[in-house]
Amino acid sequence: MLENYVVIDLEMTGLSPSRDKIIEIGAVKVCGGKIQYEYQTLVNPNIVIPQKIVKMTGITTEMVKNSPYINQILKSFFDFIGEDVIIGHNLMFDFSFLMQAKYHMETEEKITLCGQSKKWYGMDTLKMARRFLDKKLSKRLEDLCHYYHIQDNHHHRAINDAIVTKFLYEKLCEEFETPERMIEPELYTYRPKKERLPSKREIARVERIIERLQIRQPKDIYRMNQSDLSRYADMLLSHRFDDE
Repeated sequence: MLENYVVIDLEMTGLSPSRDKIIEIGAVKVCGGKIQYEYQTLVNPNIVIPQKIVKMTGITTEMVKNSPYINQILKSFFDFIGEDVIIGHNLMFDFSFLMQAKYHMETEEKITLCGQSKKWYGMDTLKMARRFLDKKLSKRLEDLCHYYHIQDNHHHRAINDAIVTKFLYEKLCEEFETPERMIEPELYTYRPKKERLPSKREIARVERIIERLQIRQPKDIYRMNQSDLSRYADMLLSHRFDDE
């Protein structure tokens, strides 16, 4: 069992790293087997949070409207992780969103985060559970918390899920790891999907729509990629102003 690592959990607007956005980050830094530091922030996705996500997480568009954008906090989050191994439940899912956000930030701002030689090593409690536990047992995080009697008060909120994943990792290691069968970190990689930036003509079109409809608090269209801008324009034209 590792003694030093960082457990991460993200909440997002959907399932696609290239189309959907991070709305919350939670993480705990474990040193000597104990939680020493926490990282927690809501993130403004600059899009409307779908109602199914609101229902699942309790995070509304109103709650995040004054929160930082991902490019304002991503470096500080990577600094929090440092060179530690990262642990998560369905880790590749969260990791893909981080790497997609990293790609966008580096592309748009012409900077490099973490250094070119940075390698990410991680461990996935979902993969561990699938490997060791009975196939009939649900591997959802909340169900595994119930199975191992881990207190889980605010499921689908990032800091809570990071904390309970830490205890789940310990339970799985205590039960299944032996000197002959060590559970080792794996190298994690992700190839981000390249997103086209909107043209001046596309931005000008949305500016005209906003002016014509007299939107009181429009989204920051200058932070959107082409697909986000197109979806926002469609929302404006259909008069679905549930983000205001």
